Amino acid sequence: TIVYSGNTVKVSHPKNKNIQIQYKGAKVVVQSDVTDQEVEYVLKGKSTDGSFELNGVYKATVTLDGVDLKTQEGSAINLKCGKRMKLNHTKGATNSLVDGVDTLHKACIYTKGHLEIGGEGRLTLNANSKNAIAAKEYVEIQSTTGKIAISSATGNGISSGANLTINGGTIDINLSSVDKKALKCDSTLTINGGSIRASLTGDGGKGVK
Repeated sequence: TIVYSGNTVKVSHPKNKNIQIQYKGAKVVVQSDVTDQEVEYVLKGKSTDGSFELNGVYKATVTLDGVDLKTQEGSAINLKCGKRMKLNHTKGATNSLVDGVDTLHKACIYTKGHLEIGGEGRLTLNANSKNAIAAKEYVEIQSTTGKIAISSATGNGISSGANLTINGGTIDINLSSVDKKALKCDSTLTINGGSIRASLTGDGGKGVK
């Protein structure tokens, strides 16, 4: 459990020599060498210069449980692992993420591997980079997903390097960026459920690519 409070964090976790957690101010970096069990990281609290980065070789879960993070540089959440990552929003919790304005990073929430989003909470993203949500592999919005609100003046909404599957959730995407897409994937887009609203006011914007 990582609780953000301004420019500081409080970290609580069982002793495990295979997990190293470092932080400078409210910028948290996890190095996990666990290869035999899934670890869950729960993020709470508020910071105007905080972020979360996970480096590892095994699948993991990141749970947003009432977290409000704004970072001045880079991604708000950067999951640098090539395996399946779950991003859960706790039921009843409101979560907000804002990434840095440098526009050099790939997304407000970036995953090097597969990304599965679920949970009945609410997630608001104000993205300042190339994408609000991006994964190198597939992205799945699960049927248990609550509300996701995305706004960006610089990038795409949800971007997948492979398949993009939407099974549920209430997704609201507002883009004023030029030549960007609300939903973008490099393979198959499948919509099985949920409610999707895309508003694009920038020149050349597209709902789906």
